[in-house]
Amino acid sequence: MGIEDRVLELIVAANTPVTIQRSLDIRPDQYYSALDSLMESGILSRYGNLPVEATTELCPPMESIGLFAEVFADAGWSKRITDSLRSLCGRYGWVEPPITDSRYTRTRWTGHSYRRVDFVSRRGNDIGIAVMVVGALLPRIDKQPWQRSVPKFRVVYIESPDLKLQTSLVWERERVVPPSVIFDALQSVYSGGIDSALLEDTTLCVAWVCESRALLATKVGGGSD
Repeated sequence: MGIEDRVLELIVAANTPVTIQRSLDIRPDQYYSALDSLMESGILSRYGNLPVEATTELCPPMESIGLFAEVFADAGWSKRITDSLRSLCGRYGWVEPPITDSRYTRTRWTGHSYRRVDFVSRRGNDIGIAVMVVGALLPRIDKQPWQRSVPKFRVVYIESPDLKLQTSLVWERERVVPPSVIFDALQSVYSGGIDSALLEDTTLCVAWVCESRALLATKVGGGSD
């Protein structure tokens, strides 16, 4: 088994880059070289990859972060109230929290309580199938604010009026999304036969709303990772 295959196995198993490097006893440059190979071969998508002509929305938008900061600064409220509001808004992805400890390195902050993608699935010369995918940030059960512990999960909602489809799943942020998970989610509520293009497009969109990569080169139909 080549290094790319071993790296892929551990990525799909939701291991972090550091854990993968330690498990395989490889250097960071070897790990990222394997990632590049997987992306070049089309097995893994790149961050941000989406179906052709897909449109996206982020809520709240990045521009609102500065606006919220100004509101907190000029509201005339006590420090106790503003600190409480900042913590609450940070926990739900509405504002970027301050780094209170210089020794702490936070993972990539993306915020955005909601991430949305709208796309039309490709089906040859047939009329396209409109689909919406929304990812809603799921705060940690222990109520830790973002500067102490970044939330791990998003609730993902998938809807298509054309397919009379409404379904949802929970997926971990930054974990690779395999098409088998999307296949199972769609198959459980839609019995009309899942087109491979629809499956691939939806997998890409779920990965985008979860700030992750999509696994694209796996056998479809078994419903297993």
